Amino acid sequence: MKFTRSIILSLVISTSFLVQAQSTFEEGYKAASNGNYQQAFQIWQPLAKQDNALAQSNLGILYENGWGVKQDAKKAFFWYQKSAELGQMDAQHNLATLYQQGNGVEQDLNKAGFWFEKAAKQGHGDAQVILGVMYQEIEEYQQAAHWFKEAMKLKVEGAQKNLDYLCQLKPKEIASYCK
Repeated sequence: MKFTRSIILSLVISTSFLVQAQSTFEEGYKAASNGNYQQAFQIWQPLAKQDNALAQSNLGILYENGWGVKQDAKKAFFWYQKSAELGQMDAQHNLATLYQQGNGVEQDLNKAGFWFEKAAKQGHGDAQVILGVMYQEIEEYQQAAHWFKEAMKLKVEGAQKNLDYLCQLKPKEIASYCK
């Protein structure tokens, strides 16, 4: 009986903590939406340290853009990486972009491709288009066409144009994608 009460009490405490953490995250979101980035930073920083992937990703955005904090690409990279490793697709996309551009980290197109693919597989449309372009550049046309088609399903700007161009460029290699 004591054991059952302990489990129930633990569940109640855990649930209330999760609700409190979520409402706190939402408070940070509201602050950022109103342009109060310093307040958003103050709210999200403790959550990020507790492995809240959304808070980590948003700290990356704040640092990358210098919103409410001193602009710092290395700190943006740090927070994006932590969030990306927890599976947050926007952070995966943003981390890939930093690797692609060499912003806050040494440029590494292989790592950029790795993180773009992680985000693309989760349905990040912009990552799908970028990944398609990357595959096109290394002449892996089937893969390029696949990712353009995936992005088209999400109605991502540029996906159709990229596929149309690829169909004109290599119609035999990707005929099944060009219908």
